[in-house]
Amino acid sequence: ILLPQYHVAMVAALGLCERPLRRALFLGVGGGALCMHLRERHPACTLDCIEPDRLVLGLAKRYFGLRPGPRLRLHTSGAEEYLRRRGSRAHRFEAIFLDASVPAPDDGMCAPPPSLRCAAALRLLRDTLGEGGVLAVNALGAEKGVAALRAALGAVFEAVHAIGCD
Repeated sequence: ILLPQYHVAMVAALGLCERPLRRALFLGVGGGALCMHLRERHPACTLDCIEPDRLVLGLAKRYFGLRPGPRLRLHTSGAEEYLRRRGSRAHRFEAIFLDASVPAPDDGMCAPPPSLRCAAALRLLRDTLGEGGVLAVNALGAEKGVAALRAALGAVFEAVHAIGCD
């Protein structure tokens, strides 16, 4: 079961992926439901899961059944740090799930954090995707902020599709 509901929309975005799903990147793990779901549904896919908070990963393992393994790798790092560190020559991903948030946003946008909405970060994300890949973003906040995010994505990516959730 995928909960919260926006996880269903993020998985639906995979329908836009032009290649078989072999590598996926998760920026923000939380309880791990989304990455565990994809590990189960896509047995040939390797999942790299990035979460800056060790406590969050510990809670996900202890209470939500998150189990790392050869196909589900957990990394304790900030998303921007991970993207910069991996370099442009590293492997690319068929899908990136941007599901990071901040607890008290200054601009009314909880997700993604401002550091992952700027043009430089969006270019890093684009360059991390393989050709025909999909970036699925959890956008949570005021309508004005979501519209600004959509415009910023449109300035960097060839196409932007929005899937609404309650």
